[in-house]
Amino acid sequence: RRFLVTVAGSGEEGLAAMREREFAVVLSDMRMPGMDGAAFLTRARELAPDTVRLLLTGYADVDSAIAAVNEGQVFRFLTKPCPTDALIAALAAAAEQHRLVRAEHELLEHTLAGAVKALASVLSIASPAAFGRATRVKELVLAVAEAIDLPERWKLRVAATVSQLGYVALPAAAAEKLYEGRSLTGPEEQLAQALPQLGADLVRDIPRLEAVRQIVLGIDRPWSGEHQSWPHDGELPPALAAMLLQLARDYDVLESQGMPPGLAVDTLRARGKQYDPALLNALLRVLGTEGAGATIEEIPLGEVRLGMTFVDDVRRPEGTLLLARGHEVTPLLLRRLEAAGPEVRALVVRVATSVVLDEPAAA
Repeated sequence: RRFLVTVAGSGEEGLAAMREREFAVVLSDMRMPGMDGAAFLTRARELAPDTVRLLLTGYADVDSAIAAVNEGQVFRFLTKPCPTDALIAALAAAAEQHRLVRAEHELLEHTLAGAVKALASVLSIASPAAFGRATRVKELVLAVAEAIDLPERWKLRVAATVSQLGYVALPAAAAEKLYEGRSLTGPEEQLAQALPQLGADLVRDIPRLEAVRQIVLGIDRPWSGEHQSWPHDGELPPALAAMLLQLARDYDVLESQGMPPGLAVDTLRARGKQYDPALLNALLRVLGTEGAGATIEEIPLGEVRLGMTFVDDVRRPEGTLLLARGHEVTPLLLRRLEAAGPEVRALVVRVATSVVLDEPAAA
């Protein structure tokens, strides 16, 4: 009576129930027909990493229970017969563990991401080109990550922004040359190579972002030549994440030069073993899907509204970059435009307006 319980008669039924809704705790017997508890909890972990797993076993199954703890990362196992008080205490402890795990995710995915978002707002003012690239790289990386079912996507979302923060240290001329893929001088090339390190250093003192720093520091490192299979254990390998960010960034450079998507991917593939071919193929699949739910309009810059996204780079009449492709209209940008002169506000720009569909009613 202390818990809302769903009962399944087999491992397959249990997995089917977990696909339909989220559970805080799953308790499994060890010996079941068709699929034993160790195999079931291992698959349950792949399906729902945050769900806390408990195993109920007989004394003769202790060795198997140990294997289940190692393979399925079981929170606790109980021996039969299990007293009611002990079972309730174990379930309560598991439910509390689930609450702590979700609280940790809330901290990582929202609180820390909010701090990085504040840094990104500064980047949007200091280097519009870098901010636009960070936005486009983030969207592309998340699309590929979803296509190949990568876990811990919040790390990719944060790392995409952090990887561009070093642009604030570049002179404006060098930043624009790098953005457009033009040749750099020797000193400018040295600064460009240090960008990932600079970005990682800027978030060094933010707690719990070490994993993100490792991803950013791994950008531009040569590929080992070994294909990394997509993980299903709830963790994102830093090397795989770094290569995906590097691939998305290099694609954006080519696309910024006016290269069609297919040709840009072929150009990246022609660079030999610089990228994992599986990631290149995943990128090509994502780029091959047509977008939906957005309309393109041409309007004066002074008439843009919240939620719009710039389709093209916006330049001042003298040619200076004002806003980069992919920049979303924010309250901060609207305030900046209010203070801009009539010549700037009259610039005709192309923007994408997303169409938000109503959420279906909850069952």
